[in-house]
Amino acid sequence: MVAYVVEEKDTLFTIADKFALTPETVLWANRYLLGDTRTGLSPVEAFILPDNGVYHGWSYKENLDKVAAFYNVSRDVILDEPLNQLDRSAFSDLITRISKPARCSTFRAARARRSPGSPR
Repeated sequence: MVAYVVEEKDTLFTIADKFALTPETVLWANRYLLGDTRTGLSPVEAFILPDNGVYHGWSYKENLDKVAAFYNVSRDVILDEPLNQLDRSAFSDLITRISKPARCSTFRAARARRSPGSPR
């Protein structure tokens, strides 16, 4: 991941084009930083992911199943994404409880888009 200083005339589309990403990837990686994207982007340092997907910081009481449901993907998509570097053996078949997640723990929810009607 790299940091990019948003320039005055930048839009989600121009940033995405600069890094060969989708606008959705830029938005979801920076949804709390960029402000109202309808009126222009705030001049901040944005996160640029290495590939299309989602940047997510774990919050208190989140678990893998809840996060997978939020992004409408299976837990296997999250566990099997190489960039997440997750140890599958650390996650049981039961709901995973994370009592105190690491401060900067992140993962990518999905690399590829699911087609409508495809199984999770």
